[in-house]
Amino acid sequence: MNLFREETPDQSEPPRSEPTRQNDDQQVLSAGEAAAFLRVSKWALYDACNCMDGPPHRRLGRRILFSRQALLLWLDHTRATLNVPGRTR
Repeated sequence: MNLFREETPDQSEPPRSEPTRQNDDQQVLSAGEAAAFLRVSKWALYDACNCMDGPPHRRLGRRILFSRQALLLWLDHTRATLNVPGRTR
């Protein structure tokens, strides 16, 4: 009795490809990725999340997740509220 089965090319799984992103605006970012995207420290982002007007986020267990599109909208709203000139896209 052979416990180890040899795989033939017919039985092997096809190679996995990386998922394609249809739209970068729907991308979900971790706290570290969001901090890098906003060019702030991760701890500054955590502090901002504790404020009433902080960036929109979702908690998933111990993780905090951000939508790239929601962060962009939040930045635009914050700039407009504070009358801070921003870069044009």
